[in-house]
Amino acid sequence: MEQEEKYKKEIGTKEPKKLETGKVKVVGVRIDYKEKVKQDIVVFLVKHPDKDDPIELSSAKVLRQKDKLQVIGLWYGFDEDENIQKGTAIAEVMTFYDIPTLKDATGKDMETVEDEDGYLCIKAYK
Repeated sequence: MEQEEKYKKEIGTKEPKKLETGKVKVVGVRIDYKEKVKQDIVVFLVKHPDKDDPIELSSAKVLRQKDKLQVIGLWYGFDEDENIQKGTAIAEVMTFYDIPTLKDATGKDMETVEDEDGYLCIKAYK
């Protein structure tokens, strides 16, 4: 579409297609630095069956205190030995999917669920 044609387009009538929850395959992992919070976050690049290009997932729904499900960002925190901090959301995802290191995530299957806003996140609970 030519640039000039873009200025002539009206608002469409079709809702965007929503990606369904279900199984995805990890095709890569990235660690991004978030300047606003001055912390790293883990981003899983996953292949969704309904999308050609990989999507990025950086949050997970995990089981927290008193059987409460909570969506948490996959913040990269480390302990005094500079290993991934036990009890963090990323540690829970890695444990749930039997991923010893982030490098080992590629090729793993994961399940997705919706967060409170309808976006996909990683399911890390039974």
